[in-house]
Amino acid sequence: MNEAIKISVFSHIDDSVAVMSSIASMGAFHPEKTDRLKNDIIFENMEILADLLVKIENARGELEPYFSGNVKSSKTIPFSELIETSNNILKTFSEKILPSLQRIRNVEMKKLTIKEDLKMISNINKNTNFGPINETKSSFLSGKMPSKAVKHFQLMLSERLPDSVVVFGPWEGGWDYVLIGTSDDVQLESLLSEFTWIPLYLPKIRGTVAEFKDSLLKENQDLDRELSVLHSSVLKFALKFYPNLLTSKEMLNNYYKVLGISKYAKKSDFFILIEGWVLKKRFSRFKNTLTKIEGVEIFKEKFNPNDAPTLPDHPKAVDPFYSIVSLMGPSSQGSIDPTLSVSFFFPFFFGMMLGDVGYGCAILFLTILFRKQVDKLFDLLLGSYFSSFSWVLIVSGFSSVIFGFLFGEVFGVSITPVLFNRFENIEALLVSSFIIGLIHLNLGFLIKLIGDIKKGALTIITNLSWISLQIGIFGMFFNFTAGLLIATASAVLLLRNGGLSSLFVMFSLFGNMFSYLRLAAIGLSSFGIALVVNQLAAMSGSAKILILVFGHTLTLVIGIFAPFIQAMRLHLIEFFSKFYEVGKRVFNPLSLTHEHTGGDLIW
Repeated sequence: MNEAIKISVFSHIDDSVAVMSSIASMGAFHPEKTDRLKNDIIFENMEILADLLVKIENARGELEPYFSGNVKSSKTIPFSELIETSNNILKTFSEKILPSLQRIRNVEMKKLTIKEDLKMISNINKNTNFGPINETKSSFLSGKMPSKAVKHFQLMLSERLPDSVVVFGPWEGGWDYVLIGTSDDVQLESLLSEFTWIPLYLPKIRGTVAEFKDSLLKENQDLDRELSVLHSSVLKFALKFYPNLLTSKEMLNNYYKVLGISKYAKKSDFFILIEGWVLKKRFSRFKNTLTKIEGVEIFKEKFNPNDAPTLPDHPKAVDPFYSIVSLMGPSSQGSIDPTLSVSFFFPFFFGMMLGDVGYGCAILFLTILFRKQVDKLFDLLLGSYFSSFSWVLIVSGFSSVIFGFLFGEVFGVSITPVLFNRFENIEALLVSSFIIGLIHLNLGFLIKLIGDIKKGALTIITNLSWISLQIGIFGMFFNFTAGLLIATASAVLLLRNGGLSSLFVMFSLFGNMFSYLRLAAIGLSSFGIALVVNQLAAMSGSAKILILVFGHTLTLVIGIFAPFIQAMRLHLIEFFSKFYEVGKRVFNPLSLTHEHTGGDLIW
């Protein structure tokens, strides 16, 4: 695990912006608020930057759907020039583009209204003439009424309101469309209350329904032509203007990050103080860079290792698997990052439990096809560390294919296994699950042992005793006497060094060991469900295809969630509990973004 050290940065107050720019540009400093000085540093430019950032981002968001292509890298411009340029960009956007975008929204809303109007009149006879209705003094009502009530309603209407005009038309589901025009709204409402009546919106039709429909279609065509012209205009502008918005946003954001360091800084009459954390391996470079500014002094501070932020330390290739580790929280200072082991055992457990060539291929195909949607879903449900979780599913799907060949299973159909048929060799499956569990648990103890080497001989002996205890218990299945002796000696050492608390840990360890039998149980249940689906389909005749599709889809869903949850549990509860110590926070250094811009900030 990368270790961080706490430092203090002192500089002359006139050099505060230069120092903060240098700190941010290195991307190596995790700031922390200090109470050693009382006076805050306040920059008036922060409000200007914040306001511009919001406006630029809003404009960028408006034009993003219309832009396709690459954005060329631009050199960072001086702060005062950037403020002026950003204001000019916003002025141009407001005058030349925003009116077109607002008109596009209005036209699209009008088209939606026309679509709804066409839908509402689609069930009315096209020859129905609404002229008499429009000539009445009061507005007309429209709605749905059961067919059996329409005739009775018409008779009562002619008796109570003889000057009314009524139009009836067919409606879906055996209901009738009723349209009423009358000069007596009070009596009409009283009459309608006696019937089952559902009011509906209907546009005020002029002339016949056919004529009104034609006018709507013509208006819709005119709006389509206008939209085409507007979109073409905005597209041309976006090609030229969007890159400026993107680069301006990035530069503004970088300047804002620099000034944002002031939230953590304090000042006196002559100097400023910034406290925070730097990775131990980057301290020398960090110090050499900052001390090039005249008058800057950097001091190492004493700190409690448990208070230090930590940064995961694993190969970039296995970074998606850190999502599983992140569920435990950041590790403490000096702990070993288990992501590399998780990258092997998680898909191994998943594949062993699912163990089907067909389902494994389905997971691979669906995950690759909907990779972006999968990442967004896991990001939404479990957080940003899961934004690349599709890779975990892809590797796990591939593992399922491998175990499918080892066990000889394809959508619940047995083929010649490379290893053994797990449904016919349950004993072998249980033993292998138990052995895999022992290996996994002892890896946890081994990681604990490596991390505790500096703590002395007693700690090392205790960790080795936990490993030998498991070896002794498992050895009793082969040589009872030898295994019992090893297990007894290990238990005595543990009780002597850890007291009665070790006794409770022993019982939990036995539970952990047998917990890995779920690798066999989940696998057998998955195969059993698939087998039942195939048998039901064979007996169903004409519904065979439907049962196969529905049954195997349901089994696939269960086959994804059950191994996922159980593999997660074996790591979070059984494995991590043996060595993982949770820290307070993750090392999160301030850094500038240079995706579309480059060069130093110039104040």
